[in-house]
Amino acid sequence: MKRLAVAAMAVIALAGCTVPSQSLAPGVALVHDGVVVTNADVDAMVSALRFGDNAQQLANRSQLLTLEVMHDAVVAKVAELSDGQMIINTALGTVYADKWLALQGDTEPATPELVRVFETIIAISLINGVDVDGSILRDLGEQVRAQLTPGVRTREFSTQALMDSLATATNDAYRITQTGTDAEAELAWVTYAHVDAFVAPESGIRTTPDAA
Repeated sequence: MKRLAVAAMAVIALAGCTVPSQSLAPGVALVHDGVVVTNADVDAMVSALRFGDNAQQLANRSQLLTLEVMHDAVVAKVAELSDGQMIINTALGTVYADKWLALQGDTEPATPELVRVFETIIAISLINGVDVDGSILRDLGEQVRAQLTPGVRTREFSTQALMDSLATATNDAYRITQTGTDAEAELAWVTYAHVDAFVAPESGIRTTPDAA
């Protein structure tokens, strides 16, 4: 789809649920596509996303898990939709992560974890720009959900929650383009760091207060 490549240049220039598995070890946050992510891994990623003198966070635990499990799917979809003309990689993620940090007044280089988040949110922003009816991102959410087994501390992955948070992030990005400075407007799509597909289970299974 050639139009994605065009949309990419413009952007860069400027419910199903899963049930927590009782069989996973207590320290496992989730297993996605065969990859085990532990609670310690998530804690380390959250710490790596802190920035500025007040240790602000770009994304909370739940949002970070959402971005982590969506990463490979959205990056691959961008390449597919652009016929390979737009590749989201570490180099691109680093450029915009560093640029965003500078906008926050943080002169430290971006951590690998932050770069990975930027790869994901760049990809989501590009797809969202051409996903007129939301079907592409909804399908990707369903694919991710089908490959995911949450641990006992992790809430359920809901495709509808994903879509709802995407709509909110899109509205927030638009608001920033209208009211922010030129520098803020250029990076308005960073609001996609706040997408969140994890919700409390309808079954009533208790999760800890800081569970994702």
